Amino acid sequence: MTVTMFAQPDVAHQYVMGVDTAEGLAHGDYSVIQVLDVTTGEQAAIYHAHIAPDLLAEEVFMLGLYY
Repeated sequence: MTVTMFAQPDVAHQYVMGVDTAEGLAHGDYSVIQVLDVTTGEQAAIYHAHIAPDLLAEEVFMLGLYY
C-alpha cells in the first residue's frame, strides 16, 4: 500500500475522490484512489495497493474522512 499526499486538507476547500478497483491479486492490477481538490483543480493525494475490493472500501471511507 502506498499513500502519497501532495497537500494537507484545507477546510475552505472541497474535495472529490475517484476510485478504480481491481481484484486484489498480488500480481494483478493496482486499486487506486485519487483525491482532487475541487477548489484548485490540483491532485491532493493518491493511494494504490493490491487490496481486495471490500477492504478498499474501508480505505476509501477513511481517506474521505481525512479530506
